[in-house]
Amino acid sequence: MKLKRGVKLSGVKPETVLACFVVDEIYKDHGRPEGVTITSICDGKHRPNSKHYSGEAIDTRTRYFNRSKQKELTQDIAQALGDEFDVILERDHIHIEHDPK
Repeated sequence: MKLKRGVKLSGVKPETVLACFVVDEIYKDHGRPEGVTITSICDGKHRPNSKHYSGEAIDTRTRYFNRSKQKELTQDIAQALGDEFDVILERDHIHIEHDPK
């Protein structure tokens, strides 16, 4: 697991940390031996009520994979994390947030 330079961890929630480890293993299973690169947690500019600001969301780098593989990766992450997480494939990253219903 790698963190992009500047990723802030202050305020990250335990559920988010758990998600990071789960996602790291899935990236490895999909052929990325060094695991996931996390590009944002408690930092960056996001929508006004983004879960990033409360430490409940991460963004992960996807440029290593073609679009088809990105979709497969997104589905595997969603399945592994279950119903308490939203997993959304964006244009250039996967957004993962703890959002229990």
